[in-house]
Amino acid sequence: MTEAEQLSKIPIADTSGNIPSFEELMRDAETKYQYKTRPHAKEQAALFAALARNVSTKFEIAVEITQDEHSITADFFIYYGPYAAYLKRALDMVVFMADDICFFGDKNRPNGFIASLSYHTHDRFLGNKKVEWL
Repeated sequence: MTEAEQLSKIPIADTSGNIPSFEELMRDAETKYQYKTRPHAKEQAALFAALARNVSTKFEIAVEITQDEHSITADFFIYYGPYAAYLKRALDMVVFMADDICFFGDKNRPNGFIASLSYHTHDRFLGNKKVEWL
């Protein structure tokens, strides 16, 4: 069975058209997927966090680092404006390690945004197939 066929069998809504709750989706994700620790995940996660803290300290940019079961995330709170190439190069190292990057407006800081970068410590599988994080 192909990955697309396996994914198509995961119910998104029942036949009555009801949309599953967030809790149901999370329960399905935890029961249908298997997670395997990536090689050197502990060391790489520590390096990712250290690089994020270094950018925060060196450029006085607030960062919040959180870790969950499968990833570590660095949320940078960045003000709008021009930044020197020094900051770009420092952020490049964190972005290079990140598996995901998202940008959000920050209602508490209308003159800035949040850059959220995540490093996944685990690979995700459905059956024997590796499934990329979305």
